Amino acid sequence: MAKKRKTKKKAAPKGPSHKLPAGFWQQVTALALIAFSILLIVAWFGVGGPVLEWVQKTSMEVIGYAIYAVPVLFIYVGV
Repeated sequence: MAKKRKTKKKAAPKGPSHKLPAGFWQQVTALALIAFSILLIVAWFGVGGPVLEWVQKTSMEVIGYAIYAVPVLFIYVGV
């Protein structure tokens, strides 16, 4: 009787590895800060609906009139 050959399975070829470009998460953070500051500015005028109205009232209670400087600061940091 012939000996049974042991065959190894070939490893599946690895797909291409995807790398994020340098500074990707910094750009995402900058866009998020700018978008949030636009929402805060919309909330100033009371046209953003009940959610932004709640955000405006809550932030006014928490940090007071500094809420008007926060969007400017966020845009400055984002840019």
